[in-house]
This record gives sequence, C-alpha cells and structure tokens, in this order.
Amino acid sequence: MVFFNGVTFCFWLSTFVSQAASSGLLEIKRGMREKDPVANNIQYKPPPPLGSDDAFTDCPCLAGITPGYGSCRSWEDETASGLHGRRCTNKELLGAIGYECGAHWCYVNKNNCSREVLENPAAGLAFSFATCGNLSHHVWIEEPALKNKELRVWAAGHVMSSNPMRTGARYFNSQAMLVFAHEVFGKLGMNEHDVKYRNLSTAALDAYPNDFTSCVYDIALGSIDMCLGVCFDTPLRRDLRVPFSSTIFSETFQLVVPSDQASRLMNSVAKPFAPFTPALWFCIVLVIVFAGLSQLVFDEGCFSKLVVRDEDGEIPSTQKVFYESIVSFLSQGLSYSPETLSGRIFAVGYGFFILVIGASYTANLASILITQKGLLISTIDDALSYGKKICYYTGTMKSLNDKYPGLQEHGVPINDMQQIPSELEKGSCWAAIMAKDWLQTSQAASQLCGYEMTPEVLLSVPAGYWVSERLADVVSWQVANETVHGTWDRVAASAFRASMCADMDVA
Repeated sequence: MVFFNGVTFCFWLSTFVSQAASSGLLEIKRGMREKDPVANNIQYKPPPPLGSDDAFTDCPCLAGITPGYGSCRSWEDETASGLHGRRCTNKELLGAIGYECGAHWCYVNKNNCSREVLENPAAGLAFSFATCGNLSHHVWIEEPALKNKELRVWAAGHVMSSNPMRTGARYFNSQAMLVFAHEVFGKLGMNEHDVKYRNLSTAALDAYPNDFTSCVYDIALGSIDMCLGVCFDTPLRRDLRVPFSSTIFSETFQLVVPSDQASRLMNSVAKPFAPFTPALWFCIVLVIVFAGLSQLVFDEGCFSKLVVRDEDGEIPSTQKVFYESIVSFLSQGLSYSPETLSGRIFAVGYGFFILVIGASYTANLASILITQKGLLISTIDDALSYGKKICYYTGTMKSLNDKYPGLQEHGVPINDMQQIPSELEKGSCWAAIMAKDWLQTSQAASQLCGYEMTPEVLLSVPAGYWVSERLADVVSWQVANETVHGTWDRVAASAFRASMCADMDVA
C-alpha cells in the first residue's frame, strides 16, 4: 500500500511539473510573439509604386519639356548626338563620372518631387536619378573637374612628381603621397602647368601653430584648393568644416626610445660593479684581506694565548679566517665571533665598515637602475612617471594630450614633423612619439641608429588630403578608386628604402 501511494505521488508530481513547464514555454512563446512585429500584425508599408514612366509616383517624370525625355532611360547611352552622346562615347570628357553612363534618369518638377533632385543651371531644368532607382552621383560638368582649371595647392614646400626622390619630401610616406597625388590628378585630366603652389596666409599661420592645420584653415577661407602631403584627419581640423578625401592609409604613432643594443649585454654584466670606481673596489679588497689577517693574529696569534680554551676549543686556520672575512662582507654582517678583546674591538670596526659600504652600494645601484634604465622604460606612462622629455608632433597634440595628460608637462611639441628626428638626436628630448615611417626614413639615412620603437601603439590617425568643396566629390572618388586598385601600395613600396643602421653595426 505504501509502495502504491509512493508511485501515485511520483506520477502526480511528474504531471504537475510537465504542465508547469508547458505553461512556462507558452508564456515564453507568447512573450516572443509580442515582440515579433509579424505576429502582432504590424505591416510594413511598401515603397511608392512605379508609374508608366518607370519613375516612382512620388516624383514623376516631366513630359513635354524636351522631346523623348518623359520617362526613365539611360539617355547618355541612347542619344547619338549632342552633349549627352559625347559624354558617354568620349571617355576623355568623362573624368571621374564615367559611372553615369547607363544610369537611368528623367526631368522632374522639383516642387513635386520628394527625392533627391539635381539642377542644370544653364538650362534651368531639374532632373533626378533617384526617382528612376539610381544613385545621384551626378556632377554637372562639361569637362573633367581639373582639366584646364587652376589648382591652388599647398604642399609644405614640396612638389608633386612621378619620382619619389624629386618631390623634395623627407619621409617615405610623404614622398609617396605626392606621387600618389600626381597619379590621381593625372586621371582627372590635370595639367601640371595648371598647378599653382601657394604659401599659407598670415591669417592662417596666426590662427594655428601647425602648418597643416593652417592649410585646412586656408581652404576654409577660400585661399587654397587642396593640402598635399601626409594630411592627418583630426577632430581639430574637422571642426573647420572642410571636406576630407577618402582615407588612403592610417599612420600609427609609437614611442621611440634609446636602444643601446650593442652594449646591452656588457652593461648587464658590468652593472653590479658600476656603483663604485675601480680604485674604490681595490681599497675594499685590501680591507677584506686586512680583516682576515687581523682575525688570524688576534684569535690565533700571540693574542689568542690570553684566551683560556677548553680541550675542545677550535683554533682558526688561515684558510678559514680569510673565508669568514669575505663571507662577512658579502652577507653584510659578521659570520664569526672573535674570542679575544682585541679581536672583538676590530670586529666592531669591520662591521661598521661593512654597514657603510653596503648602504652606499645599494643607494648607488638603485640610482643607476633608474637613470640608466634604457629599454626598461617601454611605455609612455613609464617615461612620463620618470619625468623624461618626449618630443611629439603638434598635428596630433590635442589627441595625445587628451590621452596622456602628462605630456602637457613633459612633452616637447614640434611644429614641423621633419624636425623631430634632429631634435631627438640633439638631445632636446629623451624620447619621441613618431610614426614608424619617420624612424624607418631616418635609419635609411644612417640616423637614429641608437633608437628603436616600442610595441605599444599610442595613436592611429587616418591620412589623406584636405580639399575644397568644389573638388571634394571628384577627388574623393578618384582617391578611393586608386586606393582600392592598389595604386597606393605600389607607390608606397617604390618610395621605401632599407635601413642602413644594420650595415653600420656590421662594419
């Protein structure tokens, strides 16, 4: 009977648990259904339908303005004569807008269109690619943007060229950016004679200490069309509301510190002896020898006869007393107990000598380990905590100061990025925040061979060109196109040269 009742109870309990679990699952499913817009009968509205003109009904094509242009078609391809036919048959005229060929569009009433509308100022007509299901990348130009147009350029005193060495720039990436610009502008129909290199205005130089930021300011003022070189995309320059081209590459900044690679092993071996001069070490050795002789005389010589020894008393040997003298010095305390009064008096003096020498050695060694730490300082936080002066480029000053406030006290801002290696060599700073390219360029010229880069990346900044509004679309598209097709990688590789520091070390 008890067994039957137990089975019944277990059956009842399992039934109850299964029902509870089922109801729980139903609640979970019900909650999921409440969050599901389809389950809640939420219907998404369809886009506006297409009319008979193949345009969206919220922006219909206009018929009757120009014969045959009352519907969505690729008019550039289908028109055999006139401007539109020339735009798609003569690729030289197209410049950067070749992707318009084949795109559908039509004329529209801009007051009756809820989509993007473009206008032809000469004809006074509005048209739209968007209503025909095409992106409006149109740029209304009869010729390529840079053909027969004067281009006002600032290039930090350098020039565009197909040869990296002829640009006049120092760093590899700076040379490559000028060569890359030469190729980009060539694809846009630019004539080199139309490029006018300009100096920065006084107003721009007074506004910002960094030349590249001043150049961006000059674009905002309308004095310059484009800044060339390794132009960093920073928040400060973005605040000037000037367009930035597509990113070409990202420059990473790291801490460059003294390496001392050649002498590091010898320094490690010799460092324990560095706290004292050789002459002082010689005097210490003499004192240790004298201490051993004194122990031998006082505890084994004639003075030891004054001591009453039992028959088990041990008479120190010559070897033992010198051993105890050396061990006492190295262990910073006496390792033996003199038995004569004279021996004990001498032991007190010897113990005081050991105390003074030990304290002096410890203090001097600690000072050396701190002041000559070398690559033990492998982070910017370590360098700042020890008060090391660090050179850095003013173009990245705001970003670096925000991340590392200690630079405001210990940083040495340099306006010209090309001067940072020379300032580091002159001793204006102990370390520098540099791009990897800057150190590679310097070492390819047999400079900064005693420095190396720590692994921590402190800052990564996009690099490209700053351009005026009228050039932004065509330049950004062409820069992105050339970058995707590997032009930048090829140009950057052609500007790079190997380090000469390894060759100097071998010689």
